This record gives sequence, C-alpha cells and structure tokens, in this order.
Amino acid sequence: MNSQFRKTGLGWIVLIVAAVVIAAPAVAQDPALQTGLVANWAFDETSGTTAYDTVSGANAELLNHMFGPGEFWTTGILGGGLDFVPASDGSYPSGALVGNPAALDLGTNTCTLSTWVNMDHLPSAGAGIECIYDSRTDDICMYLDKGNAELRFKVTTADDMNVAVGAARPGIPEALLTASTWHHVVGTYDGEFARVYCDGLLIDAVGPSLLSRTAYVRPAGTQIQTGQIAGMGYQPADPSVSGSVDQSFFSGSIDDMAIWNRALNANEVAYLYNSGAGRPVVSTNPTIAPPAPPAMPSPVVHLTFDGNTTNSGTGGATYDGTIVDGTLGLNSYVAGKSGQGLYLQNQGDDHKTNGDFVSVPYTLTTNSGAISFWCKPDFFFTYMGIFDNSGSAASPQEDWEMWLYEDGNLTWRAENPQYRNYFDLDLVGSPPDKWYYITAVWQSPVGDAGKASISLYVDGQFAAGGDGPTIAAGDTFYLGGGNDGNEYAVAVFDDLQIFDQALTSAQVKALYDSYSVQIPGDATGDGQVTDADSQRLAANWGAITQTPGYTWWEMGDFDGDEVVGPKDAAIMAANWGYGIPAPAAAVPEPSTLMLLLVLPLMLLLRRQR
Repeated sequence: MNSQFRKTGLGWIVLIVAAVVIAAPAVAQDPALQTGLVANWAFDETSGTTAYDTVSGANAELLNHMFGPGEFWTTGILGGGLDFVPASDGSYPSGALVGNPAALDLGTNTCTLSTWVNMDHLPSAGAGIECIYDSRTDDICMYLDKGNAELRFKVTTADDMNVAVGAARPGIPEALLTASTWHHVVGTYDGEFARVYCDGLLIDAVGPSLLSRTAYVRPAGTQIQTGQIAGMGYQPADPSVSGSVDQSFFSGSIDDMAIWNRALNANEVAYLYNSGAGRPVVSTNPTIAPPAPPAMPSPVVHLTFDGNTTNSGTGGATYDGTIVDGTLGLNSYVAGKSGQGLYLQNQGDDHKTNGDFVSVPYTLTTNSGAISFWCKPDFFFTYMGIFDNSGSAASPQEDWEMWLYEDGNLTWRAENPQYRNYFDLDLVGSPPDKWYYITAVWQSPVGDAGKASISLYVDGQFAAGGDGPTIAAGDTFYLGGGNDGNEYAVAVFDDLQIFDQALTSAQVKALYDSYSVQIPGDATGDGQVTDADSQRLAANWGAITQTPGYTWWEMGDFDGDEVVGPKDAAIMAANWGYGIPAPAAAVPEPSTLMLLLVLPLMLLLRRQR
C-alpha cells in the first residue's frame, strides 16, 4: 500500500466511504404528479354498481338510489361522472361505500384529496352537512357546510397511539361557488397547513387547532388519523358503534376523485384544473415544480430596543414606540438576544393595573399580518400579558392578545372567545428564563374578510393553528400587557417586528435562523464542529422530510436544500474542529458519519501526493 496513503490514516476510510456514498440519496427532486397517488376513481364505467379505483383497488360500491343503480351515472367534466340525488324525504339515500381499505390508511402526515364537484345547490341552501367524501373518523373529508356557508376540506391529525389531537378545516366561501357548475376542488395537508383550492386558486390555509390545551402534541409531528370507514356522497355508518347510521347525504355530481399521501403543490393543482378544461389524474405523469417562494417582506414596525424604541421599519417615526412607565412597574435596557433588550419588570401574578409596557400607535391589518419578537420570561404565571391591543369598545381586553399560563402554556387569539392557539412551553421541556422566538400570523381566506386563520410559531417552528371569525383591531399595539385588567409581563423583549402581510412557514424559519450565527457543520449549535455534530448528521442521513422538533440545520442540512447528504458531510469536513483546541481537531472517530466525507478526503489525499 502507498506509504502516503497509510500515513494519512485515511486509506481504509476511503474504501468504506465508496460503498456508503454509492447508496447515498440523490439531491431531492420534485416528484412526478402520480408519486404518492393511492387512489383514483375516474367514474367512467357508465353502468353497474361499482366505481373502480385503478390505483390500489379501493373500489366504491354504489348504494341505494331513488331511481335505481343506473341513475348514478352521469356526464362528468372528464368523461363519465357519478351523480347523487337523495330523495327529499330521505327514504332513498344514495352514496358510494369505499369502506376501510388499507391503502387509505396513509401512514403519513401529508395528503391530498382532489375532485371535480357539481353541486345541486350552494352550501347555505343544503340540509346541514353534505359529504362529498367523508370518513367516520374524519381523517380526510370534503363537504358542504350550511352553518358556515362554505365547501370545506378537513383533515384530522393523531398521535402515535392514533388518538386525534388536532383538526383543520379550510373553506371555500359560497360567494366563490356556483350551483349546477363544475368546480375543481383540492384539499392538501403538508404536515403544517391544510389548504383548499377552488378552480386552480388557493383560497384558504389553516393549521390544525389542538383538541386539548393540556394534552399537547405538535401537529406537524403527527400522522393523519387512520382507521376510516369512507364514503362518497355521504358519511357511512360505523358498524362498531351501536346506533350509527348513514347520514349527511350530498346532492350533486363528482368526477375524477383522487387521493395522494403527499401534498400537491400549487402548480400541480393548476395543472389538473387546466383553465377549467381539466386533466385526468392518470392521463400523463409530468414532474411539475412548485412556485418560487415569495420574497421576505419588510416589517412596518421594527423596534430593536437597543437603548430606545425608535421604529426602523418602513412605517418610520409615525410608529415609534413609547414606554408607558406605570406607577407599579419598572423598565430598563439589558442584554438582549441581539444587542440590548427591554426588561419589563412588573410585579407578576395578580398585577393588573399601572404596569410598564410598550405602546405602538399602529393598527394591525385585519385580513393579513404577522407579529414576531423575542421574549425571555422571568417565570411563568397565569395570564401574563405578552402582547395586547387597544381592542374594541365592547371588549378592549379580549381582542388580539397573547398571554402565558403558570404551566408554561402560551396562547394567542384574535377574538374572544371564538378561536385561539396554544403552545405549551413547559411540556416540551423548556424552562422560563430562556429566550423564545414567538411569531403570530393571521390570514383571511379569499372571498371572506370576516374570517381568518391564525397560526402560532415558537422558535421558527409551526406550533398550532385555527380559524374563525375576526374583528378589526384597535388603533394601538401593546407589548408586555397594556390593558388594565390584564396582567403585565415580567420578561425581557427584543426585536419586535410587525408585518402588514402574513408570513409563510419558510419566512418565519428564515427570520428565526437569521438571529443565530450558524457555523457550517455545527448541527448542535454549541459553537463547535465535533463528533456530536457528525452523530446528528448520521441520525438524519438521507432525510428529505423534516424531523419533528429539529430545524433543517439541526438535522445536518447545512446547504439549505432540505436533503441531508454528502454535500452537507463535505461542509462539515471542511469545518471540522472549529471552536475546539487544535489537538481535538484530529480526524474524527470512524464510528461517526465522517466516513461519508469522500470528497474532502480525496482532496486531502491529492494534496499529499
């Protein structure tokens, strides 16, 4: 063996590396349209009592019909379609029973339901809930909702015991719908947000709201609930439940229904809609890249608290903050997350008057916006005010506010008591006296300014969502409390930013990441590139989906392509030993993923020839 090869101690590493890198995954590529397709009913049979699924055999059996089985079949938007015409007295309900095929237990926390729909009437003219596609556990549903005058998509998430923990229901307002007209409707869920599209356009996006504040499970880390008994045109009875009956019958037609175990991107949805002409799901299998992500907007309000409350956002001096110095509170500038921060040292629990807080003369935009800031509470206590608003005359203390509970649960809402977001800091092992990056986002659906979805992020990660009616905010934003009757904060705040448009998950993460100086190769964030980082990289090797509780960087994705692979290993190798004394910066132990660093190793070999 070449002596230089032995002297470097790398020869045996290269031999192992070659075998490992051959098996390493390629850079993630956009999937073809039919990737992840688990069921597709084209409804082109035109006769008989079975609608066939051409993908996995999840065939649908046609049930009663007031005119007999032959009357199920109709002309669809793409060949044949399926028609449901329940009798007015309910005596001959119609539907198609899919049942409980294993193929529809997706085993993922992502999905898509796509179909063409022709309603006999608008949602508000229906009988209540009318199911286009439904399942007894509500894992994936699409239905008309009379009470909310919407066509809704619903997804239910579950923990590792398949117990439901969250649900999201984005909706299409009936103002955007027309009866006796074909509409292309698509619902997707990407592990964070459920979205609903109508005729190729995104209408609404809602993150799952938690079913219980005290039994918190991060929705993005859960799977879609399994064990469904599914049907088209109705909700089937559950034979395991005494007294369960078929119900919620739909009046109208459907065509080309399909289910994926992944979330289609917006361009794939537009491709299927095809400007109203439609394209069958299985006609061709193109690869369709998603739209380019939107650019990061600039904040209207940006208070850095570096010794002052001057606004550096686009709103200028009009929105400078003012420290309201109450008779029962103290404030000072202290070390912040970046530079200085503002310490509001109020009296704590049951302190509901004359506290210190920051007042900003800015009216939150009702339909779309975001609030982002760093916060380090001294301790947790119930109803500690994080932010507040001058609110409405009817309920100035109950609108557009965020607060903490003594158990560490962080909560925000845009209207009392319609809907709120919960994130339990304590249940995920985080103490007080620690910096948290908190972001609240809201967005009205297209066509319904009276409703909004609200989302809560902590440390750049989606925490919880929800949707409901919203109201106009007051003309002043408060940080750290603000309304007597609420309890004032005992915490340090830094870098408040307020946006007049909603932020995406990627934008929130980018903001969070921008505050830490990330050392290439340092996955653990301890300022060093060591064996611990290579073990983290090894644990996530080959990942193309995000591990719950970790950012992509913490998983080992140092080049930002959302794939943990050889390029990231090469970055780690180039920075190996950063931040530690020279003797500790030797070649890493062979037990670690540094065995994968074929490119840097080959470069070292070349230099020693």
